[in-house]
Amino acid sequence: MSDAKLGLWDRGRARWPGFSVERSVFEQAVDDAAEVDHPEDLYLALGCVARMPEAVRAFRDEHASALVGFARTVLREGGAADELGAQLLVDMLVGDETGPRLANYSGRGPLRAWLRMSTVRRALNAKRNTTRRQELDGKLLAEAVDGATDPETALLKDQYGAVFEQSFREAVQELAAPLRTLLRLHYGEGLGLGALAAMNGWSKPTASRRVAEARAAVLARTVELMTERAGIGQSQLQSVLRLVQSGLDMSMTSLFATKASPG
Repeated sequence: MSDAKLGLWDRGRARWPGFSVERSVFEQAVDDAAEVDHPEDLYLALGCVARMPEAVRAFRDEHASALVGFARTVLREGGAADELGAQLLVDMLVGDETGPRLANYSGRGPLRAWLRMSTVRRALNAKRNTTRRQELDGKLLAEAVDGATDPETALLKDQYGAVFEQSFREAVQELAAPLRTLLRLHYGEGLGLGALAAMNGWSKPTASRRVAEARAAVLARTVELMTERAGIGQSQLQSVLRLVQSGLDMSMTSLFATKASPG
């Protein structure tokens, strides 16, 4: 490593002493970028791409709230900005089959500015797709409600399908934004418990418990709303509970299936 590159690597290591990026990895990134003006940011990004827990934690502490703030400059209604911020955090730290999006950061400009550009572009795409997404959500949820698994469930769905759909939607919307985002990432984005844990700084059992708690909250509220609206008595309550349980995972997968357009 040349003296200049070693100096850049030293700057990154000094800024982030909690984890260590190999010199050879940093040197290759510098060669690929041709010009690096922000080696500290590049060092952090490389640590995240390598899935170093301390680097992921540092990125989340430094930039997670900023992602939501950037999204709010475009998306001002409900929890849309919170959801997009969480999705971007996943993209940056976990990514898809090509890897974390932070691998595309070169260090030429400030990482915060690069994140702002990525977030605003995604937010604008999400805003344009809101109507289409709502229409598709409705279609997918209707299909989930219609998909009977046995004669008893089919009869119950025929009797209570409409009130289930309405109650389920409202139960999801009443969830706190972080829980709704968690369900969207797990059921809609297909994000596994390991990825959810890494993104939030949890253990895998904690991620499993949080998903189960959010799912249980939707189940309880859906049954409560259905009971109120359909005048369901105690004799029918267990049957309705089985109905909701039988369709809950399918309904959540359907409701959260549409991904935001890639930015």
